Formats: sequence, C-alpha cells, structure tokens
Amino acid sequence: MRRLTAALGFAFLWVVQPCILLAEDGQIILYRGKGYEGLVNPLIRPQAWLDGMSVGKCIKGEKITLPVAPGVHVLSTTSESPNDFEVVIGEGETVCVRCTISVGIIAPNFTLSRDDPEKCAAVIKKMRPQKG
Repeated sequence: MRRLTAALGFAFLWVVQPCILLAEDGQIILYRGKGYEGLVNPLIRPQAWLDGMSVGKCIKGEKITLPVAPGVHVLSTTSESPNDFEVVIGEGETVCVRCTISVGIIAPNFTLSRDDPEKCAAVIKKMRPQKG
C-alpha cells in the first residue's frame, strides 16, 4: 500500500505540478459585491464556469481567484439566456470580473463585466475567498 501511495504521489507531482506552475502566468478574480440587490437576490448563487469547467458560485461578498495561462478564456454563468464573457489575459496580468444580478422574466439574469483594476482592488481586499 505504501508503494502504491508513493508511486501515485510521484506521478501526481510529475504530471500535474508542471501544469500548475505554467497556469500561474495570469489570474482572473471573479467576485460579487456586497451592495443591495433586493430582498431575494442575495439568496441566488449562480454557478460560474471558466472554459467549460465549474469554478464555483457567485456568492455575495466572496471572490474566486482563478490562475490562468495567458490567452483568451471564456467565463459563463447560468441564466435565462447564454451568458458568455470573453476575457483576454496577458502574461502576469490580473483581470477583475464582477458578477451582477438583475430581475428576469422567468429567472434572474446574471451579468459578467470587466471591472476597473483600482476599484476592484479596493473592493476585493475586504472580501473573503470562496471555500472550495
């Protein structure tokens, strides 16, 4: 059993670790502000995806930091209609994306928008990271 565990640990470090190191060239910070959104909206927590993979939920007052390789990435959330937001990341760049909610006809609409880096830095400093 110990040999198997050691072999799997080595395989993980050999295969996955290089990917992790390459992915830290830039980052996307996805967050949802603490402002007033109506009575029901704080209870709504849309699922967020990055390039088709689930990365968490847009929870009021929380942020998700996503390390990404430079290039074009697609953020999306659940909504009445498709809500894809394309983000271009440069090497070492940090991009802030804000998730907002508005009332829809049948269900809420979730909007993703790029935020000013200086404004974002002040807002997210007070936020807690989302627990994975």
